[in-house]
Amino acid sequence: MKSCSKSLFFKRATFTVALFFAHFAVASSRETYRDIIEKSYNLSLQKDRTQAVSILLSALKRESKKSTAQRELAAALEKVSEVFFSDKAQQLFELALSLRISDPASAQSKLQEAARLEPENISIEIAIARQSLAANECDNAYSKIQKYRELSPYIDELKLVIAQSLVCQGKMDEYLNLKSAADAKTLKLSIFWQETEVEYLFKTGSLAKSRDLILTVQKKDAAFAEAYFWQWKIEQQMKLKSDIAAHKYISLCKMLNSRQERQYLAEPRLCRHTSEVETFLKNNNNSEI
Repeated sequence: MKSCSKSLFFKRATFTVALFFAHFAVASSRETYRDIIEKSYNLSLQKDRTQAVSILLSALKRESKKSTAQRELAAALEKVSEVFFSDKAQQLFELALSLRISDPASAQSKLQEAARLEPENISIEIAIARQSLAANECDNAYSKIQKYRELSPYIDELKLVIAQSLVCQGKMDEYLNLKSAADAKTLKLSIFWQETEVEYLFKTGSLAKSRDLILTVQKKDAAFAEAYFWQWKIEQQMKLKSDIAAHKYISLCKMLNSRQERQYLAEPRLCRHTSEVETFLKNNNNSEI
């Protein structure tokens, strides 16, 4: 009788332990997307950006598009990809941004230094790619940024700079594929996407369409200098009178202030063509430069 009782006890104990582990397994499988976000932030606090990004990407691939979970995971991914772990790296980054137009070489040097301190910081990587685009180093820009393409569906600025690099290189089919997947463009970046489309249309010979689109950009933001540069460039190609656009471009670039430099950070070539346009105006006997 005692033997039977003991056997029953062990069976019950075994069942209880099995039930506990089954419950634990179910609980583990119920990890929510908010749990994953919290875990990624904890990893980020430990300066483990690679793992923090990895778990968020894995979670994003499981979520349906345009869901609350997808939006919150994408926002978390952007945060952990861009966060600065050291004051020194952030100081170098900010200094580089302030020098990007006045002293591009120094700006690029500061960014490279910041990247050595914080590898895989997307803010720094995007800024380096933009400096390469500003110098018309299209291949360098793309080679720097293309390894992060897996993140691009979720980080608007990254997606844009990849698109700009592709058009700069003349990889138009790849650009069109990327653009077709970029239907949820944020308002703050919409003029830069449109400007990139203008460049694409210009380079593929659709001059009338490119001119119509750049005039639309001007209506959205009359202070955006590059909209007038492209108008000038297109009208030159179309053999139209382009003096007005040229003068407007030079005028806006001369009035450019630090607030506007920040506002138009997503345009790498902001006011980089002033010498070219001034030469055109001088050669056409335009003294009001």
